[in-house]
Amino acid sequence: MSTIIFTKEGGLFDFDLTFFSVLIEILLLYAFLQFFLFKPVLNIIEYRRQAFNSGLLEANRVLTESDRMNSEYELLVSLAQSTFRSSYITFDKLSDELFTTQFQTLGQEINELVNQLNRSLFSCMPLYAGKISSYSFENEELALEKRLLE
Repeated sequence: MSTIIFTKEGGLFDFDLTFFSVLIEILLLYAFLQFFLFKPVLNIIEYRRQAFNSGLLEANRVLTESDRMNSEYELLVSLAQSTFRSSYITFDKLSDELFTTQFQTLGQEINELVNQLNRSLFSCMPLYAGKISSYSFENEELALEKRLLE
């Protein structure tokens, strides 16, 4: 008995049952990888991208807020400095005016006291005219020196 085997000569592209089975296996492998590998990895990448973007937005918000607070701080510092300068100038002027006024008032009071003393002396002079000429201040100075040396 003899068997006859029919074989077909293979070419570059054979579209037989093997080709379709490999194609179905590749599509099943792609679907499997897509569902179990690519999709979870892409979800993780998207989650990280969103976390990064939200962190970036938060950083921008904090930076904007800090810039606003910094400008507010600088404004308050400049206002405080200008207030201090104007208060210092005002205080300096007031103290000068007060000193001048007090000095003038004190000078006037001293002049009044000297005038009163002079009037009192001149009014009492005729009574003590004889006694004043005989009184010597040298004796008084010697007594004072003695007390200081003791």
